[in-house]
Order: sequence, then structure tokens, then C-alpha cells
Amino acid sequence: PPCEPPRGPIGLGGGGAAMAEETDQKAMEEQVTAAAREFFRPEFLNRLDGIVLFRFLGRDDLRRIVDLEIAHLAERLKGRGIQLRLTTAAKDHLIELGYNRTFGARPLRRAVEAWIEDRLSDEILKGRVRPGDAVRFDVRDRSFRLGVRRSRPRPPGASEKAAAPPAAPEAAPPPRDETAGRETAPAAK
Repeated sequence: PPCEPPRGPIGLGGGGAAMAEETDQKAMEEQVTAAAREFFRPEFLNRLDGIVLFRFLGRDDLRRIVDLEIAHLAERLKGRGIQLRLTTAAKDHLIELGYNRTFGARPLRRAVEAWIEDRLSDEILKGRVRPGDAVRFDVRDRSFRLGVRRSRPRPPGASEKAAAPPAAPEAAPPPRDETAGRETAPAAK
């Protein structure tokens, strides 16, 4: 049958796994080319520049993709003064939710949007995540958990160790006339 992986011994000497992968790749190319010749007319095949085979993404590939997506999001959040971190468990859960062998990494990108970006956007809009906060996503009971560590705002130019000077007292608002519901003017002298 076409597209069946080649059978037979794969040597461990010489090139090891790299050599075996290269052998598998060549055998797969030959099988796909043979299947294309059986299915398509020569006129059509003559118009093709080539046939490109892609290997399925492995766990390490998926982890790197998640790391890149999260790094991109973290960079955008940095502009808002928000730090982002995902635990290894959260990254693995994203891979579980978003990887589809048939469609590759595209659903993984959508999983980052749906489970991390959208949730974080909601928390920012509700005021639960503010500039200066550090946000951490983790997983418990197969659900994402969001943790927020608040930082104390410092006045511009203040060092981390120096305490902020006490704020100047605000001027008292003018007295209100409760019966009329409007402010009263100070008495003229």
C-alpha cells in the first residue's frame, strides 16, 4: 500500500537515528511519488515543481511552538507593564488541547488565544490584572488557574529600597448644601 512506512532492519552503527530518519524519508518519498504516478496523469505531474513531504510534529517541536507563542504574548504584555509566565504543566495542557496531528500547529495557536490570551484580556478588562502585576498560569484538575502577584507601585525615580514620601494632603472639597444639592459659595467679606 502507498504511504506505508518501510520495513526492515535499521542499523544503529554509522549514522544512528539520523541515518534511519534519512532512510525513512527517502523511502517515503519514493512511495509518495509512485502513488502520485498511479493517481495523476503525466501531464499534470509534469507541471509540478516537486512534492514536499512534511514530518509530523514531535513533542519537542510543539513545546518550542508554545514557547514562541507565549514569548510573543509576553512581549506584548511587557508594553503594558505585565509579566507572564506559564508552568510546564500549563504548556503541556495547551499542547493537549491544541495539537491536531492532521492540522499541525495551527490549532495550537488558537488554543493559546482561547485559553491564555482571551482569559488574560478578560482579567485586564475587569481590573483584576493591572500594570506592574506578574501573571502565572498553572493547571489543576485539568483546568487553567491564573495567579496574580501584585507589585507595589513606586513613584517615578524612586529606588526600590527607598519608601515613597508621604502624599500631600488634598484640599477639602467645598461644602455642599444638602437641601439644594449644589455647592455653596464661600461667604464674601
